[in-house]
Amino acid sequence: MLENVAIPEIDLAMVERHLMRWKAKRDWKPATYNNALGQLSGFLSFCYKRDWISKHPLQRRAERMGNLGERERYFQPHELAAMEKTALAVARWKHHARPTWLHDIIIAAPYTGLRRGVFCKAGVQDVRHDENGELWLRVARDKNGRPIERRLMGELRTIVERRLSEAVGGGPAVPRTGRPWGL
Repeated sequence: MLENVAIPEIDLAMVERHLMRWKAKRDWKPATYNNALGQLSGFLSFCYKRDWISKHPLQRRAERMGNLGERERYFQPHELAAMEKTALAVARWKHHARPTWLHDIIIAAPYTGLRRGVFCKAGVQDVRHDENGELWLRVARDKNGRPIERRLMGELRTIVERRLSEAVGGGPAVPRTGRPWGL
C-alpha cells in the first residue's frame, strides 16, 4: 500500500487516499476499512514512540466509516421477560382465552437461537416440511453464505404449527402488521 513511501512522509491525506483505493479495488466492507485504518494507526503509534516520526499523522483526525455490517445481537433474557409480561397483560386486557401471536413470538424467539434481525425477518414462507415430516425453518444466510436452518421441535413446533394454521393464504398470521412471520 505505502511500500515506496518513507515513514516520515506519510500523512492523513495519503493514508485515506490509499485506503479508499483499496476499498474500491477489493470491495471492502466498512468494517474491513476500519480494521485496516486501525492497523495502520497502531503501526504509526509504534513509529512515533520510537521517535521515527515527529508527529502521528492520524492521531484524532482519521475518520472511521460507519460500520453498517455489524451483526445484530441475540435477544436478552430481560428483554424476553419484559415482552412476555406485556404480551400476557395485553391478552388478559383483550380477554383472549388462548395465547396470542405476540406471546407466541416471544416464547419462540429464544428457541430458534437466531439473532433478533434474522428472527424478525422470517416468514411463513421460510417454514417447510421435509420428506420425513420434520418441520424446518430456513432463513437468511450466515457470514459464510450458508443458509441458516433450524429443526423445529417440541414447544417451538407446536407454536409454529398453531401460527401456520391461522395464517391466511400463506401470509403472516400477525394481525395488521404483516412483518413478523406468524408466530
